[in-house]
Amino acid sequence: MKKSLSFITIFLILLLSNTFLKAQQEAQFTHYFQNFNAYNPGFAGVKNSICATALYRNQWLGFSEVVNGKEYNVNPRTMLLAVDAYIKPLHGGLNLIVYNDKLGFENNTGVKIGYSYNFYIRDYVLGVGFNVHFLDKGLDFSLLNPLEDNDPLLIQRSNQSDMVIDADLGAFLLKPNQFWVGLSSLNLIQSSAELSDVSNIKLKRHYFITGGYIFSLNNDQFEIRPSTLIKTDFVSAQYDINVQMYYQGMVWAGVGYRVQDAVMLNVGAQPFANSSNQGLAPLSFGYSYDFTTSAIGRHKVSSGSHEVFINYCFLIEKKTYRQGNRNVRFL
Repeated sequence: MKKSLSFITIFLILLLSNTFLKAQQEAQFTHYFQNFNAYNPGFAGVKNSICATALYRNQWLGFSEVVNGKEYNVNPRTMLLAVDAYIKPLHGGLNLIVYNDKLGFENNTGVKIGYSYNFYIRDYVLGVGFNVHFLDKGLDFSLLNPLEDNDPLLIQRSNQSDMVIDADLGAFLLKPNQFWVGLSSLNLIQSSAELSDVSNIKLKRHYFITGGYIFSLNNDQFEIRPSTLIKTDFVSAQYDINVQMYYQGMVWAGVGYRVQDAVMLNVGAQPFANSSNQGLAPLSFGYSYDFTTSAIGRHKVSSGSHEVFINYCFLIEKKTYRQGNRNVRFL
């Protein structure tokens, strides 16, 4: 109980802190707690399983711009496929992420390949890992409206792209059925994409801190899971705070707040979790809707954000941990 109270105290401090300001960084996900390896390569393999997650996010729906009489959607849209697998001979996990992220007239397609070494310390698992990041960054200059006809940035008025290589590093500590905490940094090298003779886009190094706790109630029939994700480049920052309630490991619902950006509602299910059908038991899926609270929402520019995911995760080798929710999908 004392540990639980300490966690609640830290959680409230994060909620009330005014240090962290809103910023759009990287591709953001409301379901970060279902997709840790998107932000932290140290997560690969720590669940001692093979997991695959497909996710689609359509952020700030309705945000558009008119160019030459034609309306274009310029809101952020992200598609992601993430796979991680524990490999016993490697004493850790492998990570693969493929994604496409569109923001305005910018298009980013990337692949991340990584490895995490897993340390087993009593009831804890610590993963320390890295990703190599291959990114194709493109910008369609033909759709930009120049302020001047001789703007050197837009003279070519064509679709330009450049391939860059960067790296990520992270550590993820898990105590199954109780808590997790992670620290990671993306774009360590801060590579630059040369999109034209006069336009270079430098990838910013970002840092991510995540943590969460599992409170079991009524003989594990219910679980309450508060969690947080902090994102910063030390110039600006953003943090999410969420609370989910799970019932018998099969269904969940939650609410969250992203500071100065959105109030988030999410629901999900793993409908066959307690069934005898071992093929369908690991299947889970979820949906979230973000009510935009920033100026974009207040001025009716956006009707909100939608996000969906589907996950399939199965155990490779059983390890003995403290009793709790025994379904591999859950931490």
